[in-house]
Amino acid sequence: MSIKITINTLTGEEIEVEINENQKIKKIKQLISKQKKNFGVNEQKLLLDTTELENNKTIKEYGITNGSILNVFIVDNKQDNEQDNEQDNEQDNKQDNKQDNQIDDKIDDPLIPDPVVKSKSDKKCCSCCRIF
Repeated sequence: MSIKITINTLTGEEIEVEINENQKIKKIKQLISKQKKNFGVNEQKLLLDTTELENNKTIKEYGITNGSILNVFIVDNKQDNEQDNEQDNEQDNKQDNKQDNQIDDKIDDPLIPDPVVKSKSDKKCCSCCRIF
């Protein structure tokens, strides 16, 4: 069954598309891209109310019916990737700092004995008296 939906842009333009309810969301993005050349398929984010629509789901799965209104946003994927990388780096740094702190805690812990020290003659000594 074919349905007509309206897509609103941030600039207030309306784009009307006709699509089968079993088609995937990516198909809507392709139809938008045909009408608006500067709206790349991979740069579009489609919203139904406050729900971001996923490319691999169908129109029917979201309950989109004849006369539904979607909103389209254009995002700079490069900017998204940079933000993702920054978040990953922050998480890595936090994890590294946590590991460093754990190591420092172990070194300063009076309950963990220092390793046994060997002298040049390989005589072992206990770590408490530090005598060779």
